Amino acid sequence: MLDNKIYTTNLRKMISRNKNDIIYTVVLFIIPFIVFAPIIFLDININIGDGIGYEISHAFFRQVIFGKELPLWNKYIALGTSHIGDIQQKCFYPLTWICALLPQRFSFKFFYVLHISLANCFMYCLCKDLMCNAIVSVFGAFLFSFSNLVVIRYEHINILCCIIWIPLILHFLLEFYRKDKLYYLISMAFAMGLQFMAGFPQISFYSDMFIFVFMLYLNIKYKKTMRYYCSSAIKLGLMYIIICLVQILPLYEIMKYSGRDSITYEYFSDGAANLLLILDMLAPKATGDFGSLISGGHEFPTDTYLGIIPLSLIMYALAYMRKNRDIIFLLIYSAFALIFACACSNFTIIGKIIYHLPLIGSFRTTTRMLIFFVVPLMIIAILALKDIFLNDSWEKLLQIVIRLLFVTIVLHVISKVWSSFTDSKIIDYYSDNNVWIKSMFLLLILAIGLFIKTKFGKNRQIGILLAILVVAFQVIDVYVINIDESTCMWRVPYLLKARTYEETFESDVNEMLKKSANSGTRYLVDFYTWDELAKTSWALRPNGNVLSSLAMVQSYITFNNPMLLKIANTDYGMMMNSDLLMASSNPSLIRLLNIEYLVKKDNQKPLGRYENKGVVYEEYMGRRPSDGETISLGESISGSYFSISIDAVGENDGCIIKVVTDDGRETVLGKITPDERYYNFTFCSRSVSNVELVFEDGNNVIINGLRVEKNIILDKENTDYKKVYDDGDYSIYKNDGAVGHVFVFDNAYLIDNPKDYVINNKESIRFDKDAYVESDSGIGEIRNAKGKVSNILETNNNVVAQIEIETEKAMIALSESYYPGWKAYIDGKRTNIYCVDNLIQGIVVPKGDHVIEFRYSPDSLKVGGLVSCIGCFGFIAIYITQKRRNQE
Repeated sequence: MLDNKIYTTNLRKMISRNKNDIIYTVVLFIIPFIVFAPIIFLDININIGDGIGYEISHAFFRQVIFGKELPLWNKYIALGTSHIGDIQQKCFYPLTWICALLPQRFSFKFFYVLHISLANCFMYCLCKDLMCNAIVSVFGAFLFSFSNLVVIRYEHINILCCIIWIPLILHFLLEFYRKDKLYYLISMAFAMGLQFMAGFPQISFYSDMFIFVFMLYLNIKYKKTMRYYCSSAIKLGLMYIIICLVQILPLYEIMKYSGRDSITYEYFSDGAANLLLILDMLAPKATGDFGSLISGGHEFPTDTYLGIIPLSLIMYALAYMRKNRDIIFLLIYSAFALIFACACSNFTIIGKIIYHLPLIGSFRTTTRMLIFFVVPLMIIAILALKDIFLNDSWEKLLQIVIRLLFVTIVLHVISKVWSSFTDSKIIDYYSDNNVWIKSMFLLLILAIGLFIKTKFGKNRQIGILLAILVVAFQVIDVYVINIDESTCMWRVPYLLKARTYEETFESDVNEMLKKSANSGTRYLVDFYTWDELAKTSWALRPNGNVLSSLAMVQSYITFNNPMLLKIANTDYGMMMNSDLLMASSNPSLIRLLNIEYLVKKDNQKPLGRYENKGVVYEEYMGRRPSDGETISLGESISGSYFSISIDAVGENDGCIIKVVTDDGRETVLGKITPDERYYNFTFCSRSVSNVELVFEDGNNVIINGLRVEKNIILDKENTDYKKVYDDGDYSIYKNDGAVGHVFVFDNAYLIDNPKDYVINNKESIRFDKDAYVESDSGIGEIRNAKGKVSNILETNNNVVAQIEIETEKAMIALSESYYPGWKAYIDGKRTNIYCVDNLIQGIVVPKGDHVIEFRYSPDSLKVGGLVSCIGCFGFIAIYITQKRRNQE
């Protein structure tokens, strides 16, 4: 009883002592909800691109939870995939569960704003460690949470979910080294665990690198021994792993299954940054995709734009705080992160060394390391703000802003003149009024504000007014004004014009499918280019199907069914556009996959079959001679009707595209120009062996992707599919031969290497009749089996059916990915599951009437969950004990 009174008294004292901090934290938490209130509460869908997939993930999670199931398996993607194994689904992230309780049209937008609010609060904690001054810490929090580093992340919201935990982790780390209390290390381990389970392990891994290096720096700064560092790092690492084991084991399982535990150097280097991205520090969208002014191919081009205020503070630190050890360390790490992000583009030897380092080589798109180029710079800006407040150095900051304004004006004027004599895109960037006049205007406003501060700073009312203006300035700078008009998708006014949920996720085609299909019905969609897909209804986007309870076989996910990728001739981990439609040459494969509908976007175009590829994601940056360049397809493709899809950008007159057949005949298809990016050419030929790019002298063409497809015309060449819908834009074909989710094979053959056999014979195999199983399975071959399937009952993680087998035995298939964690039962007794065609699941059922059940119940979840639960309770107990001892 006495202990409880002491604890209550101490708690009251702590609240009283930290009253102002609590008030500031609450205000910081609320403000983003006020700023984004129109977006949260209006009936609009703010997501674009990958964000649609995350929206769907939240919808699926909510759907399963309210159906009183656990979200273990997702049957709506490809042939089904482990939902808990795919870390990007955030199954073990507590905020996912909280937001799942909210109404569907509200929850995802709330989830986004909630993370900006938390970024505000967590950065305030770190700023208090760095500055002590609460008011200055509020400014620092706003500079961080309303920078491009945070606010633009709703398209890749998992990155936002990871970024916001960095300040809190650093806060606990600083407290640990200053006070040497174990409970800060425990708090840090929990924060790192939440960051990992937030759904983007690449960012989490890069964050861990930064944390452990920063930990070593603090060890030196506070004059601790290496033994102390090693001991602390080991304790932290072990607690971190134990907390995350519930996610680590299922993740490892899906990585091994999908083959994503290792990637090629070409795949690793895809999406590497370029040093030109430094230009974005002065104005956003100088480089990168989505209407950039210099070059394409960079996934996150806006990462380096922090805003005018942080940039001015960084320049102040470089000018007046160069000898500060903290500044030096942060600059060194920032430079390291920049080199890391750009290595594959600008420092090839370093890029190849990085690729061979353990774990690091498992992640593509090293551009994301730019986040840790920016985070140290943001901390430098906060340290500079502290120095300015302590030393009243507003005049020095004013000088920095004036210099930046002068440099901006000079660059703009010189570039304007120079642009008359050159076609350089870099010069075009510097002379672009749309970007630079905004930057100059903002710098001028900031200079005027600082001038007023230096003259009237002692006036309290002026000080409060300026403080409010600083906050408003950062919000307007980053989020409203200073974004290239061609990419205004991140501005509030644009978001308020976004489509409603019905406009985003519903269409006449989707309505037709919903009326015709049962829950879980699979379908294929034919698109020639990603651009076509993006311009059409997002209701038909890969993974955009859960809201309609339809399962799309194509999928845009990181961890995919490896055999589907092989069948689709896809090696980059994702199936999009028409990659899988080569399967239409063998309707039996369509039946095996239980695909009931095929959707075509353009009735005038044939249905593509992906046969081979010339070049994927290779850039031709230099000038080419006028005699052109030949892209060999590796082997000749025979057929009668072909299409070539090209993702390319041309300069001046671009280049001529022509194909060369085996007999040497040339056919000119068309021209790549600066006006278009996506091209699709069709032509008739008996065969095609290569594609030639004929460049006119002095022209330059960047080719991001090229694909050759052999085509079929469904209405004329194939009677297996029946057209059931046609609106002039879309057509839907019904596959009456779909075998169902559970069906009986006629025959089962034993093959030494089913994987290679199926891939090499995919056009001739009767997939819906014949099963191919490993020869050492011990089941014995089955011939002319007969049986019936009835009363199929499905939930997300379970399939139950009644089976009547007329012959001695039969192979029963579940058209779901063969994946560890599935268990099968015949009349309640456990039986073996066999991998059929290296693709789906099968069991052998004896003669008679039986009830069979397939259940997804992974042991990896049970083991990982048990260890994580015991560990978490243990760490919490240690935390409480240590905290009470400290208070006493």
